[in-house]
Amino acid sequence: MPRFIDLFVSELRRSSGRFRELAGFRKECRGLYGCFCDYWLGLPNLSRFDGDVFCVDSSDGVIELGSGIAVHVCRGLGLSRKGVEVRRLAVNYFYAPARRVDLVLFRGRFREHLEHLVALEYLEKGYSGVVVLDGSLYGRTIHLPKDTGVPGYQGFIVDYIDVLSRLFSESFKRGVPILGLAKDSRSRIFGNFLLFEELKRRLSGIDAESSLRNMIIELWFDVRKNPRAVFQRLQKIADEERALEPVLEIFREAAVKRPDVKIVMEMAQGAGFTRPLLLGIAKPLLNSLVDALLSNALEDYVRKNFSQALAENPDFLSKALRVLPKVLEYPAIFSFYVIFEKGDLPLRVDVPSWVLGVKLNMGDTFDPVIELDWNALREILSLFYSLYGGPKHYNVLMEEVDSKVKITSETLVIYERTIEKELGILVRHTRDVSRVRFP
Repeated sequence: MPRFIDLFVSELRRSSGRFRELAGFRKECRGLYGCFCDYWLGLPNLSRFDGDVFCVDSSDGVIELGSGIAVHVCRGLGLSRKGVEVRRLAVNYFYAPARRVDLVLFRGRFREHLEHLVALEYLEKGYSGVVVLDGSLYGRTIHLPKDTGVPGYQGFIVDYIDVLSRLFSESFKRGVPILGLAKDSRSRIFGNFLLFEELKRRLSGIDAESSLRNMIIELWFDVRKNPRAVFQRLQKIADEERALEPVLEIFREAAVKRPDVKIVMEMAQGAGFTRPLLLGIAKPLLNSLVDALLSNALEDYVRKNFSQALAENPDFLSKALRVLPKVLEYPAIFSFYVIFEKGDLPLRVDVPSWVLGVKLNMGDTFDPVIELDWNALREILSLFYSLYGGPKHYNVLMEEVDSKVKITSETLVIYERTIEKELGILVRHTRDVSRVRFP
């Protein structure tokens, strides 16, 4: 028996209430998401999808040496149903950053970057069909441009944006959709949208001055940035206006940060999908960049947010000034959740707006609910349904890619021996870290 199993069991029993609170979904919560049924649609009759599909995934590992040098190995792979294969591998060397979180973020974004390069190579070779990236497509468009914190790669995010922009451009030019498929999305966009709809509904039924309603709406958009200040103001208002207590419930639910997948699982009745929402620039996350672009102050933004990158590369400024405006030129992204079988976990699908007949960019102004090409959406649903293998196999082609690209501990041992042979060194590990680290 494990040495700490008695303490583990004791702690589980002590804290089980908190787990049940998170895992449950109170009746009151259902009322807060009452408009869910307005945005939940049954699956149409899905036809066989005969076109080619190219799925892309990546993996990485880090070998930390006793000298303080980290060797980062990242590889990406794309496979199509017709047998097309594209491989990429990159090796990065750097001194491990002081903050572990900087390394975690860098690794995640570099994996995405390699996936973009794999997809771009597929397009440039003239292949057709549909490209599916593992994970959120929208999430790749909202990384805040700044120093990475990783020595030697401080300005990496600019290369990331440049390649992603090229990928979107080639995809549109060649008419080959780039889609995102996430089985474990942590997004809260859909849930926040539903809560905001409920907030507006409740405010419309309260006898209050329009100025008070407008102020509460403004507080809604500030709550993610300044939650403490917002709740202090709301509580003061609710103490004076008891009729606003139902409104305060919505803000409290927003503070729980319940993920979309939990809401969809609890509210959905059988198979179906959520109405796609059109997403643009992430606010307030990218407000500072957007403000700099619109006020012609981009150089000031770069000097403030990329001080380390500027020190590493004297030519970085000109490149950043050329690339960063491309963020506003990304296509707006439709996002929705789909359940193919009752009781299954929701899958998140992200689709560039032009694929569904809407030509809008991130920098444009638009409502999240907008008319779209439903026939094109049916094709996308058919595509993913044709690759769906049941609750344990959300996408059989993506699973094949994952199994072939995954870096294991055994793989890293082989890479270590290759490093020793090719570089003529003896790999010695640091004593205070695990031998290998991999996702």
